Amino acid sequence: MTTFVLVPGAWLGAWAWDDVAQRLRAAGHDVHAVTLPGLAERADEAPAASIDLSVHVDDVLALLHRLDLRDATLVVHSYAGVVGPMVADRAPERLARVVYLATRPVPDGMALFDLLGAEGEQAVRGLAVAAGDPDLFPVMSDELLDLYYPHHGLTGDVLARFRRHATPHPIGTEAEKVKLSSAGDQVPKTMIWCTGDGPAPITPATPGWTYRELAAGHWPMLTAPDLLTEALLAG
Repeated sequence: MTTFVLVPGAWLGAWAWDDVAQRLRAAGHDVHAVTLPGLAERADEAPAASIDLSVHVDDVLALLHRLDLRDATLVVHSYAGVVGPMVADRAPERLARVVYLATRPVPDGMALFDLLGAEGEQAVRGLAVAAGDPDLFPVMSDELLDLYYPHHGLTGDVLARFRRHATPHPIGTEAEKVKLSSAGDQVPKTMIWCTGDGPAPITPATPGWTYRELAAGHWPMLTAPDLLTEALLAG
């Protein structure tokens, strides 16, 4: 039995993992899907301006310690690629592996905005201001989803579900820089790259990584839960 801790990307909550979690549990595994502070059912838990990356990292760490989870497989999707390295750095003894799904780890000393670049940060902050709250990155419109994720695969009922449940994301989590020691280096890493996102940032031969490809768009937990479950169970 594997213990899975599933951390979703921007705009999502634990709800996004429902289909995958059901399949993993049916296969006999222990599953904990996370809703991070400021999102989904926790959207009103605290002012968005008070939620930064450290708050999200501390929330996942609190789950690991509260449930006394050991040898857990931490799955981080999209935005949560900035959360994964810091959790591994602070609790390596509790993790068997970190799986980066449709994302890559953000290096020490960098913020997610640093990876996006000045224009990307300006665009995100501009969308937030236009939506009425400079501390919240609004859920992308259909037009922006098609522009930035042209092969996302969100259509029909799946897109309707996304629209029904997705909530704006606290911007402070994208501005805070990652702070790492070398403690997390010992934790094995897997990348599951979605081919709909274009070329992967690593290759199957990249040292220190297990690499898998998924024939899906950026949100495979919604659009391809069977394929994603198979990839997660492959280790």
